[in-house]
Amino acid sequence: MILTTHKSRLILIFMAVAFFLAGCSSLDKANALLREGKNDEALAMAIGYLSDGDPQVRIQAIKLVARIGGEKAGEALMPLLNDENADAKIEAIKAIGIVGYQPAAKQLIEMMIPAKGLLFETIAGTISRLGTPAIDIIVSRMDLAATQAEKDQFRKFLVAIGPQVAEAVAKSMKGKSAFENEEKFQILIALKNPKTSYLLVQQIDDVEVGHLVEEGLVKLGSMSEKPVMEELQNRISDTQNKAGKEALIKVLGDLKAKMAIPLLEQLSKDPSDLVRAAADHALTKIRGF
Repeated sequence: MILTTHKSRLILIFMAVAFFLAGCSSLDKANALLREGKNDEALAMAIGYLSDGDPQVRIQAIKLVARIGGEKAGEALMPLLNDENADAKIEAIKAIGIVGYQPAAKQLIEMMIPAKGLLFETIAGTISRLGTPAIDIIVSRMDLAATQAEKDQFRKFLVAIGPQVAEAVAKSMKGKSAFENEEKFQILIALKNPKTSYLLVQQIDDVEVGHLVEEGLVKLGSMSEKPVMEELQNRISDTQNKAGKEALIKVLGDLKAKMAIPLLEQLSKDPSDLVRAAADHALTKIRGF
């Protein structure tokens, strides 16, 4: 009885190995077709194994489909986003990013809501690869969120996705009040990326959010020095936007940016009393006297 049970187990193991090797053998054929430049045939063969009963075969098929790429590859990968095997699901999410299949964005965002740990991080990485169109959906969802808890959730998503969201977030802030934009400023600051400083500098003249821009640039620290200096250099002969010029000078003073001393000395001779006073005050802060 015990011997029979042992034999049965061995048979099942051998059968599982045989099925796996058969799947791998066919995928080897698909890889060979790909090397020969027969992409359509290779893709068709690989797609056939996306529904294989063995998750390891599915994973290998997912990776091959991702290598081949294209619209058909993206479409074929979509059902795998619901794969019952966690590893296969993770590989499918990564593959969607590699292929750049934009129609998957909405489903990925829905999956991100309850996701935790590796699943959450993998989805964030894929959304980052899908880029602005996918990120715009999250920014829009955050704007339309009915509760603070929902807003916080989408803010968490955007921060997790990383610096790639900065442009989409900054774009969505235009024409809105400081109150409406406060949470988005928090996202931009949390990203701690030099690109953020460049995006913020462009909004320094906005009367609604100018003070938030100034505060944000200071919070970003040394990453703001170069963007602020470049913007001020472009404004040397500008006599119209004095308030924006003054705000940028104050940022350099608050940052104690020593590299800005020559520029501030030049601005201390500006035709505007407001700008000259700001430059003198910033120089005092930097030098300490």
